[in-house]
Amino acid sequence: MKYSKQATLDLAKSLNKEECLQGINQLTLKEGSSDANIFTDGEVVLDMDCVEHKFASIEKRSPVKSMDSAFVTTDSTGTKSELVMVEYRFNYKNLANLSRVELLQKVAGSTAAAQSTTNVHPNYYFVFNSNLKNQAISRLARMNPVIPQHYKAIDLKDIQDLFFS
Repeated sequence: MKYSKQATLDLAKSLNKEECLQGINQLTLKEGSSDANIFTDGEVVLDMDCVEHKFASIEKRSPVKSMDSAFVTTDSTGTKSELVMVEYRFNYKNLANLSRVELLQKVAGSTAAAQSTTNVHPNYYFVFNSNLKNQAISRLARMNPVIPQHYKAIDLKDIQDLFFS
């Protein structure tokens, strides 16, 4: 399953949230990445914070925590698709304050906003700076109570390799 720009654009249109589309390089830069040009093919993603704020406004409620971005992947035939949720965690110096509750809340808020439109990918990705990736993997594994195993700590290169190459 690989990133599909068209399927991502279609999802934004079906949610009536086209104004929440953003270039992935711009979004990762806004979230604190120092590697602003890793994606080179004009890839766009849904800014899930924007989506959640729009839904909250329509539903006249306070926004809930949400993942930072989502995009659609499709199989080689284009018949199967999944929504991939990604949270960017570039502003960490160390991971002592990484909160299990916050991670769970972000996933719950985002899946509620998009689940009715497409299948959600089984893994949720938390992207850290490369120098903290191994520490993040270890921290997630040691959380007590245990964090679900489908919460994955990765870096930008991993997300690019998994879905964009």
